[in-house]
Amino acid sequence: MMEDAMKYFYHPISPNCRKTTALLDFLDLKAERIVVDLPKGEQMKPEFLAVNPNGMVPTLSDGTTVVRESNVISIYLAEKAGSEIFPADSARRYRVMEWMFWEQSHFMFACGTVFFQRLIKPMLGQDVDEGKVEEGIKKFRRHAKVLNAVLEEDRYLVGDKLSLADWAVAGHLSFADKIGLPVGEFPAVERWLSLLDETPAWKAAAP
Repeated sequence: MMEDAMKYFYHPISPNCRKTTALLDFLDLKAERIVVDLPKGEQMKPEFLAVNPNGMVPTLSDGTTVVRESNVISIYLAEKAGSEIFPADSARRYRVMEWMFWEQSHFMFACGTVFFQRLIKPMLGQDVDEGKVEEGIKKFRRHAKVLNAVLEEDRYLVGDKLSLADWAVAGHLSFADKIGLPVGEFPAVERWLSLLDETPAWKAAAP
């Protein structure tokens, strides 16, 4: 179990925070949960920048250890809990990490472009750039095709067991219906998302 001193800084609307919030519940880890109000700019206040100079959530503080970036936090929590959601077997572990890097390098930006244009900008009273939306959806289709092909062969992204890879990637589809990502074009992805929702911690962390 984690020490009671652990603090978790997050915002419930963030797709990147969904994976770490779900993991805390899944692993039954105790942490003081501190909402950083992003629309109000709390992430840029000196007290938060002292914890994360990037001004981003999620951020985890565990005693004297500060962990930043959602996928690093996920690995940290899984290793602290000794959970096989981040497998000990090196071959599976590298596959999990490959998907986690893929998510941050490619998939997040495709989904995130549409998320920002169609959800965040209207919240801020800004105009949507439909050209950027079209570009993001084009990239989404490209990457979702790869995702779908893998999920036609396997139950989860890395074989038949849930891993950090699944939540890392799926978090960016949390607003798919609301922002118009064409997930329905990819049946294996739809099947996988329904499967993930069978895990209470994941479903409860939905924005």
